[in-house]
Amino acid sequence: MADHVVRSALRAEQLLRDALVPFQPLDDMRIEQREEFVEHLDALKRLLRKHKLHLVKTEAGLDVAPLAPWSETEKALGISESQRKVKVGLLRMDPDEQDRVRPLPQEHAVQISRLPDREKRNELIERAPEHTHREVRRAVDRLLADRDLDVETALSVEPAPGGPTSRLREPAEVIADLCRQLTRALRNLGEIDAEGRATVIQRVAVLDGTLNVFSRAGTQVDDG
Repeated sequence: MADHVVRSALRAEQLLRDALVPFQPLDDMRIEQREEFVEHLDALKRLLRKHKLHLVKTEAGLDVAPLAPWSETEKALGISESQRKVKVGLLRMDPDEQDRVRPLPQEHAVQISRLPDREKRNELIERAPEHTHREVRRAVDRLLADRDLDVETALSVEPAPGGPTSRLREPAEVIADLCRQLTRALRNLGEIDAEGRATVIQRVAVLDGTLNVFSRAGTQVDDG
């Protein structure tokens, strides 16, 4: 039932967006109760009827046609199945959890949303900033495989040693997480003054130069 309601709401929003009809999208709402998904869908349907969008004839008159299955919704929104699952998973989290995962890298939030247990989600939200995306994903996999496992244990179990390559992979994951956080921070930076913007551009330029050196070093190793 929840999947059907969210799917229908996303499809209805896309229809209204295509018709340039103003509405409050689900992403901007603070959903406190599951029933509010249904209320939101009902409000969207009223807008569809008012603007005569996606209507069919019924015995009672004009009504909103059945809204699309996931595949059509994904096509209409221009997203993949995996992106849709991420979006719906995050929307299913309670509003307070959505607020708390917002400062985290998106990959952390996506993994945490996979957990059905609210208490474990909340504990992992608290611990996630201390861990890489790989560590969070590994902990979630363990918690899903063993429902009796606690978050502390899931995070503390180390993978079996796998040689030099495995030992090098962990620092790379840390750097990858930092890059994701930087990308997210730049997207959410908003309005800043010219001096602040110049400072950011200068620091990113330095980082870009370092990345070029890093890339050339990697190419030289590969060629060797």
